[in-house]
Order: sequence, then C-alpha cells, then structure tokens
Amino acid sequence: MKALAGVALALVATLATAQDKPVTFSEYSAATQAAFTHSQRCKAEITVRGVGERCEQFFEYLDRYQGITEAFQARMESEGVGAFDGASTPSIGGHEYYEERLTTNIHYITEMM
Repeated sequence: MKALAGVALALVATLATAQDKPVTFSEYSAATQAAFTHSQRCKAEITVRGVGERCEQFFEYLDRYQGITEAFQARMESEGVGAFDGASTPSIGGHEYYEERLTTNIHYITEMM
C-alpha cells in the first residue's frame, strides 16, 4: 500500500512538471487507488480519535488528485473511449470499484467532521 501511495505521489509530481502531457488511464487509476488508501487511513483515524495527521495527508492528496481527475475528464471529453488507452474491462471495473469506495469514504469523513 505504501508503495502504491509513493508511486501515485511520484505520478503527481511528474504531472505537475509535464502538464502538456495528457493523463493516461493508468495514471488516473493509480491516483484513484492512492486516494482511496489515504481515505481509508483518514476514516480509521476519525473513527478512533478524530481528525489528525492522516486526515491532513488525505486532504492534501485530495487537492492534487482533483487536478488529475479534471485532466483525465478533459481527455475523455476530447477523445472519448480512446482516453482509456485500450484498458481491459477488468482494469476499468477495478478502477470503478476504487472510485466508488473513495466516494463512500469521502461522504463518511465529511459527515464525521
């Protein structure tokens, strides 16, 4: 999990320096999984002792993740299904799973704050 979060953070840094490069589905999917991991940590922290460092990290990451999401959505609008770079149905399904869980966690975190 830590490796995935590290990869996603490196991805974010790469995207920040190369904004003219379109965000790939793989990059977007990895960033979504990392956001989900951060949200799980924040959710656990809130459940046990309230908002703290893990939630701060989650919200910091969420700001960067928003940029990746917007960039990929713009690519989808311009390229349609081509934006998915030929990703397999299981890959897209896995991404949707993490996206749904992330949304659920965001709602929980928001309610608990």
